[in-house]
Amino acid sequence: MTKKLLIKILEEDNVKKITKDVYILPGRKGDSHVYILDDGDGYILIDTGYSDKIKIIDPRKVKFVFLTHSHYDHIGQAWRFTDVYCSYRCFRYIRDWDEEILLLRKGINIKKFLPTGVVKEGDVVESNRFRLRFFETPSHTDDSMAVFEEKRRLLFTGDVLFARGLIGRIDLKNSVPDELDKTLRRILSLPWKYLLPGHGPIERREIMRIK
Repeated sequence: MTKKLLIKILEEDNVKKITKDVYILPGRKGDSHVYILDDGDGYILIDTGYSDKIKIIDPRKVKFVFLTHSHYDHIGQAWRFTDVYCSYRCFRYIRDWDEEILLLRKGINIKKFLPTGVVKEGDVVESNRFRLRFFETPSHTDDSMAVFEEKRRLLFTGDVLFARGLIGRIDLKNSVPDELDKTLRRILSLPWKYLLPGHGPIERREIMRIK
């Protein structure tokens, strides 16, 4: 069942393989990446993106969705899935549907949904193939959360930190610029090998330089 789904996904030109069982569905302008973790008996997604590119994935095959923060370009397709988790603040912003926090504006429309639950600082989700640990990473937003896949040492950072050491903007309503230095130190203290941000290219640890 999962193998058939994987073949279908790989037929789409945009899906790229990162490791043996981790894939990226790249975001275009105004859209975030979607990371697809093949767990053997289903899939785990990191963010859902805004466009309907994700419709190639059968929601019945998705075990979990984890959102890095509440911006529309990361959560726009989350309504398709039944097991969606995020930080407590992210949950609250989505529940209250704060359009300024979600960066909703004219021409951007997403369906309302309520996440299934929350993941907290230090929580671990262990599945068939993956071990995911969650870290609060306030800076870009106060609800930002990084996901660290400990077996493959992959760090999913949302919009907090990008390749080439670029920092996510910290001038938004719920940005917390005073937390930036602490968050960056924490990210750099983790033993990741690859940085997988919400936009742009993936980067190896040895060439990362914070700017």
